[in-house]
Amino acid sequence: MSNYFPKSTNFSEIDLANTKITFVVSKFNGDIVSKLLYATEKRLLEIGINKKNINKLYVPGAFEIPFAVKESINKYEQDAIICLGAIIRGETSHYELISNNVFSSLSNLNISSKIPIINGILTTESIDQAEKRIVNGKYYADTSIEMISL
Repeated sequence: MSNYFPKSTNFSEIDLANTKITFVVSKFNGDIVSKLLYATEKRLLEIGINKKNINKLYVPGAFEIPFAVKESINKYEQDAIICLGAIIRGETSHYELISNNVFSSLSNLNISSKIPIINGILTTESIDQAEKRIVNGKYYADTSIEMISL
């Protein structure tokens, strides 16, 4: 885990009270992901996002996140989408297959979308590593606002 995340940006140039954020959240590894969601949403509220402008879409697992992102782009008015999940290595190649496909799909959606899509999906070797990365939620929130400002 990196201790060198970029410093937060000054968000005064954005109308934060009217900024709309959608979370696409995996229910798989729910204990970890719910804490990650809490940390990310808490940061958004701290910097001035109005709670009523935060939408949450829940999907069964990380593999379903790209589809929900695509549907959200087509159905909802939002300024950014933050994807949250936790893919934790097991004993089979499933970890690599899911991680590679989800990240590739999100990358393709991100470069073809008119709004930023933030990849806040944790990929770790263990639950302990995932727990330590819950603090990354602050970075995902800040990144979404910084990308909106572009």
